[in-house]
Amino acid sequence: MKIINLAKDKKGMALISVLVTFVVVCILSSSVAAMVYSDTKFSLDDENGKKAYYVARSVVETVERAILGELTALQDEKGDIVNGLRQEIEALNEEYSDGVILGANEGENLEDTYDRLYAEIVDSYDSEISAYQSSYASFRNSVLPGIGLTTYTHTVTIEGFETTSDDFEAVITAVWNPDQPLVIEGFRIQATATVNGKNARAIKWLGIRILPEDSILLQTLQPNTTGPNLFDNAIYSYGDIAFGNGGGNGAVAEITGGIIYEGDLYNGTNVNASSVPFKQTPPTDISTIRPPVDMLPYLPTTIDESSTTLPANISKADSAYYKNEVVLNKTYTIDTSQGDVVLKMNNVLVNGSFSFHVTGTNSFYWYILDEANPGVPVTVNKPASNIDAIICDSGAEAYLIVDQLPGDQEPDNNVLNFSFGKNMITMEAYVYAPYSTLMLKNNLDLKGSIVAGGFDVWNGSVITYYEPRTNPPAANEDLVLIDLTIPLTGCDQVSYSGGSFWLKK
Repeated sequence: MKIINLAKDKKGMALISVLVTFVVVCILSSSVAAMVYSDTKFSLDDENGKKAYYVARSVVETVERAILGELTALQDEKGDIVNGLRQEIEALNEEYSDGVILGANEGENLEDTYDRLYAEIVDSYDSEISAYQSSYASFRNSVLPGIGLTTYTHTVTIEGFETTSDDFEAVITAVWNPDQPLVIEGFRIQATATVNGKNARAIKWLGIRILPEDSILLQTLQPNTTGPNLFDNAIYSYGDIAFGNGGGNGAVAEITGGIIYEGDLYNGTNVNASSVPFKQTPPTDISTIRPPVDMLPYLPTTIDESSTTLPANISKADSAYYKNEVVLNKTYTIDTSQGDVVLKMNNVLVNGSFSFHVTGTNSFYWYILDEANPGVPVTVNKPASNIDAIICDSGAEAYLIVDQLPGDQEPDNNVLNFSFGKNMITMEAYVYAPYSTLMLKNNLDLKGSIVAGGFDVWNGSVITYYEPRTNPPAANEDLVLIDLTIPLTGCDQVSYSGGSFWLKK
């Protein structure tokens, strides 16, 4: 009986063990299954998140490439304009430095030719500049946030990803400089994508810097006007200066204004200098003296020769090279109302009373260059008394310029009588004769200024200094580069200088 009961107990225990084992196995299987499911779900979520991030990244990179492509095209367009302008201006600057400009008009001086051609070059790029301004407006209003906006949204289509839509939004945000309110330091491009319910965001910094008020910078050649000018004194002598010959009755020269000389001074006591006293200055190298021909408003070689007699009424249209002997024996009216008048002569005969009466508001240039008989371009045959050699109405100016041929520029060999007559001779002019010695006698009364290679001033002469409207430099002008800016209205300065890099999410 006991054996039977024991057997029954053992069977019951085995059944319980099996049941316990089964339960344990089921629990373990469920845990393993749950763990496997959890790991699988985590892997899928991670994969979907990565997919979403790379979709967002692709959107950002697509927008970045499009922006940089538009910016490159814009800068290439501006670069073509700038390079074209600079090449033409630099070629013009080189011609100006050489002293000969192709395309000069008849009767036009070097400076006026340069200014005109410079303006024509700049004006010729008007259409290109307008086209660039339109391109810039399109770039700012369609690619980057427009002027006055902070953000701009682009829609980008990206295919081939497990997304609910192939269209994505990329938001561009301008980042302003806190210390410079009008300066943009760069832009942030941001995009978000969703793959199987998982979202991801990508952000990139785009280093496009924008400053206001863009322009094109060119360089123009301009004369350096610093330093002394030609007509800063009543008298300037590159050589000796002597006072006191003739005159009689103890008369002395009256000088109002500075008297500067580089050589020796003789009989200085025969002068009443009533403004600035005598001053000696070191000699000037003759090669650096401003050539007389440079005083003219345009090169005399550009005016026609005339074989006719000098007319009594002269205007700009009568500007010419009167190559034959010019006999002065009447009153000549010089009308400068239509522009500067230039008369070039090489052989002048004063045959009685004469006068140049200058009217208008411009200048009269009397340029004497003796090509036939160097050293004596003016002969006084019948000196007259009390003549008004050069008289200017209010607003007009006269320049008397005496030149010598190369090789014959020694003032001691070129002594010229510039009194043109006897007794009182009146002149209102600025005289420039650096290669000649001027003999001023017979009570010459000159208002203006005289620069010459030397002076022999007789008693009774009166020189009263007046500064001309335009007072040119004393020596050859140095040409200096001056910046010229062409404003690009409506455009800012745009540059890709800050690089690109990804930002943390």
